Amino acid sequence: MAGSSDGRDQEKDKKVNDKLITAHKIYHTNDIKILAAPKERTWMENTDQKYAYRCLPLNIANQHGWCVYLDDDVQVVWNGEKTIDAITVTSRTSMATSHFGHGVLTFHINHVIKTSPGYNLYISGAPNHFINGIQPMTGIYESDWAPYSFTMNWQITEPNKVIKFSKDDPICFFFPIERNMIEQFKFEITNITNDKELYEQFRVFNILRDNFLTKNFKDRDTEWEKKYFQGKMPEGGKCPIHDHKTKLKLNEPKDKKVVWIFKFKNTTKSCIIAANTELEARQLVSENYPDRLIESVMIFKEYDL
Repeated sequence: MAGSSDGRDQEKDKKVNDKLITAHKIYHTNDIKILAAPKERTWMENTDQKYAYRCLPLNIANQHGWCVYLDDDVQVVWNGEKTIDAITVTSRTSMATSHFGHGVLTFHINHVIKTSPGYNLYISGAPNHFINGIQPMTGIYESDWAPYSFTMNWQITEPNKVIKFSKDDPICFFFPIERNMIEQFKFEITNITNDKELYEQFRVFNILRDNFLTKNFKDRDTEWEKKYFQGKMPEGGKCPIHDHKTKLKLNEPKDKKVVWIFKFKNTTKSCIIAANTELEARQLVSENYPDRLIESVMIFKEYDL
């Protein structure tokens, strides 16, 4: 019976890990942090009564992935030339550099990011987050099999302009997508009047929208349209789907530690160290046991911090 239970547990773990993103840190530094993307944007906060947050598609897009941040500000200036040295980078971090020339700013992510089988990563800048004078490039990367790190690249659009990334500006944004799904969709174009139910629903919506737009702006503040936000049909009926989203709650990355067991020479004693890497563990051992010589080291187990 015990063996059967273990088998069920292993199968359960396998199912849980069918959708898994793992960021393998290349260098043990604190230059990079990865967090679930927030809903908030500075420009949205600054709109009158924060009305930009009334646009649900904006809110969902803002939260639809994970953001990568640096631990220090980065300031760049491009002189407009095509050469690699045409960009001047000022920062305490080494994660920002000019690698390709042509006004392209490159950020190193310091991780090899892997996904479950069949999933790619959509990589770009954070949605609806704007930095004057520079635009994020976008890539789709087969992260389930590739053992490579990737860089996040931004195209500078205004030469001789001082461009700044603060510690609160995400340098990269990514989320998983199923690799083959988009090619499975068929695409048709037809007239809306061919679908009588849809046409009637749209007609009601159009009347409501026209009435809303004819009101003065002050009245709109208290009577703004909420049908889509609340998941209601134009005539007030319930949403036909059960999983309408008004917010997302992504899992925050968990820092996985490893328990290392060190056995010392000329003694039966050993020590246990929790660290990300063996190098880090050895450094901790040498700091705490400077007079001991290490005979062997082994991994005991991994755990979530």
